[in-house]
Amino acid sequence: MLLPVVIAAGAVLVMAHVAPFRFLLDAMHRDAAVWRMPVSGAGKPIYLTFDDGPNPTATPELLSLLDEKNIKATFFVIDEYVTEETSPIVRRMFAEGHCVGQHTGRRWLSLRSPAHIADMLLAGAQKIERLTGHAPSRHFRPHAGWRSETMFRGAARAGYTIVGWSWMSWDWVGFRKRTSARVARQVVRHAAPGKIVVIHDGHHRNARADRTYAVEATRRIIDELRTAGYTFHTLCQSVAPDRQISAPQRPKVRITNDEGDCQRPDTRSDRLRRGIDGIALLPGAAIDENVRRVSMPTHSLELARLVKSIVANAGTTC
Repeated sequence: MLLPVVIAAGAVLVMAHVAPFRFLLDAMHRDAAVWRMPVSGAGKPIYLTFDDGPNPTATPELLSLLDEKNIKATFFVIDEYVTEETSPIVRRMFAEGHCVGQHTGRRWLSLRSPAHIADMLLAGAQKIERLTGHAPSRHFRPHAGWRSETMFRGAARAGYTIVGWSWMSWDWVGFRKRTSARVARQVVRHAAPGKIVVIHDGHHRNARADRTYAVEATRRIIDELRTAGYTFHTLCQSVAPDRQISAPQRPKVRITNDEGDCQRPDTRSDRLRRGIDGIALLPGAAIDENVRRVSMPTHSLELARLVKSIVANAGTTC
């Protein structure tokens, strides 16, 4: 009796991390993961997303098709593939109104620490912004949808939402060869309002993979779903405005200086400045509130001096 229970529990545990649909970890973290978009009213919104680019050949063809059809989509790019050569492609995504999120080709990223994942996401975003002049949206799609508790914590630390896809709305057609007809037929057959479709315009191991099928499949999907009354949206939008997925906004702080009062986003320096009040929590520490003089053991005093020097050098202008 015990063995079947152990096997079932193990299967559930594995599926929680690799299921290609919303499952236990996603339910535990609620709005931290998105596998289907909310639908408001009687509309039929659907969301085209593309993974593993930018591909120097397929992605420009795809962008031209989307421009021809006047469709906006979401591209999950691998930051290692964003180079001096391919940055104009990503810049074009932004210029033409598409949503650009981040992807990875590392399946085992789910085993890394929250700090590593957060640092990876932020470093990738900085690279994309440096090369294209535009910051990506705070959407992250893990490779093959593999996720973990540490990944959710790392994504949250960096201010990201984890994005999956909807059931059978993918370009994997079993172990048969991917063709535009097979992929389009599968996606159209399982289409429903709010679904997130994923098609690969690149490959996580080959930046120049042949993805001819993806372009033609996208053409067929757009034409057939439009005929069926669907409208296409990006993940940077939401049909229901009160449920928009967006990067968290930093709190505002009020600054008083010679030019009067103003507000600006909260910064690390502001948080450090407020953190001085926490010095009193160090062992043996005490703060004189009138002169802001600190008395504490030597090791704590050195820490306090470091923090105060950082704060003293931080600007307070808007």
